[in-house]
Amino acid sequence: MLVAAIAPSAQAGTVAFSSDRCDSQADYEQRPGFTVPRDDANPSCRPAIWLVEDDGSGLRRLTNGGEHPPGQHQPGADFEPAWSPDGQRIAYGSSGTVMVASVNGGQPRRITFGNTPAWTPDGLGVVVSAPDETDPIGTGDLNLYAVSIDGSRTNQLTFSPEDEVAPELSPDGRRLLFSRRLSGQQRFGNRAPREPPPEFVPGARLGWFSMSLPDRREERMVLSDQDPGWGARFSPDGQRIALSLFGSLHTMNADGTNLRRHSAQGSVSPTWAGLDSLIYVRFPPGGSGKPGLAKLRLDNDAQPVAITTSASRFGDNTPDWHPVGGLLGRLPLEALRPSSSFSTKAPEGAPEPSTAPLGARPSRKRSPYPGVV
Repeated sequence: MLVAAIAPSAQAGTVAFSSDRCDSQADYEQRPGFTVPRDDANPSCRPAIWLVEDDGSGLRRLTNGGEHPPGQHQPGADFEPAWSPDGQRIAYGSSGTVMVASVNGGQPRRITFGNTPAWTPDGLGVVVSAPDETDPIGTGDLNLYAVSIDGSRTNQLTFSPEDEVAPELSPDGRRLLFSRRLSGQQRFGNRAPREPPPEFVPGARLGWFSMSLPDRREERMVLSDQDPGWGARFSPDGQRIALSLFGSLHTMNADGTNLRRHSAQGSVSPTWAGLDSLIYVRFPPGGSGKPGLAKLRLDNDAQPVAITTSASRFGDNTPDWHPVGGLLGRLPLEALRPSSSFSTKAPEGAPEPSTAPLGARPSRKRSPYPGVV
């Protein structure tokens, strides 16, 4: 059950999210059982980045839905917004590229190829999931790269032959969470499955991994059947992780212990709203509507409360929350000055990080060391 209004919380904030909602109700038409845009080519109905206050007020569009991808008939789409630490910019995926837009307006700027961007805590770069520049788009493995905002450096962080997406850096910049499509499962871009290794777990579609920085040691934390696009998030103090498992909201300690379930099924893509609440995508029960955003307090038995509802085709997705007054305001300043992801050295036996100009596709270098699955 969703209650109608949001109770006051310790800290108010703004939610960035992706949606294919139209600018005006006049852009929709009612059909038996559902509502659709009157014109699929209407640019006001493209998947774009939107902003809304976490009490449900102040809904507004930030981007225009992306450029028309070369060689494709469908218009562009903007997804996976991520607030910068200072709250002044939002990075997002747009038709296979990563863009950065100012929340105060202006033309978005293209950073690099890739998707699922995550900011470094110092605001100097983003970690993205991207294919190798030598492979046609949609055919190569997806690895994680740290890309500086000014385009001066690109540093490869993973070297696995499997796809890795949805990066998330801890508040101190010393740990990187990400999901890896497990061997033997259907891969992104409809690429063929690989043969499963002996340790393959039947039924698991992906694994959540943690990588320590700068030594890049990996640890598998949890297995899931969930689509990896739903992401895992560190709490603002770095002590807990929120994630969606089997369609329900869960939290666990940052070391992977004390896994707890907090919601029924149909709850995905959580993002922290302070230390005591999650904002997430909620699917209506029984497939009776499109997904919208909701908020759930974790420190009591309160019911989830609605932030948005949507009549659009795909609904509201991939939220990211930013507090009024500055991100991570509870942390000491020194915690926001991590060792840079760009200055770390590759593990012993791995190639040195590559560099690439602004907007270039990252170049993959295979690692000869056996420490990565």
